[in-house]
Amino acid sequence: MVIAFLQFKELLGNALLFFLHEPLRKTPRFQSTLAALQREGLIIDVKEIKQTLQTIKGKYDQAVQADDLDKVEQNEI
Repeated sequence: MVIAFLQFKELLGNALLFFLHEPLRKTPRFQSTLAALQREGLIIDVKEIKQTLQTIKGKYDQAVQADDLDKVEQNEI
């Protein structure tokens, strides 16, 4: 029951980030690692990934509703 509650709307992940944010932000090693990952383009914002997935899902749903299954099968969405 507790696990289901914490998984609801990413509460567990958000809670962990909330409590870890300040200690990590103050750590020089973390700051330099984060900066290096951002410079190299190896870190991706999760919000961007979620937005892309929502866009793809919307296009997929539209294709299915329009009965354009050829487009769906060919991954043209």
